[in-house]
Amino acid sequence: MDDVLLRNTQDHEGTVMFVIEEELKKLPDQPGVYIMHDSRDAIIYIGKAVSLRKRVHQYFQASHDEGIKKAQMVKQIARLSTL
Repeated sequence: MDDVLLRNTQDHEGTVMFVIEEELKKLPDQPGVYIMHDSRDAIIYIGKAVSLRKRVHQYFQASHDEGIKKAQMVKQIARLSTL
């Protein structure tokens, strides 16, 4: 299992945002499973993808709108592990 730590920063309004570009480059462009963890290390989402790099990157694109529930989940992500 590989881990990607997501460092967060705050924008000018105090909203937590992720600086993830470098971490995404570490993900393989191949099939796999990704597990998203919150700050308490609880699993908040498990997904599978044909390309881990492309799928995980989609969660952090402004143009990728999957609704309020997913947006709230993304705000909670502190760590990502892959299988």
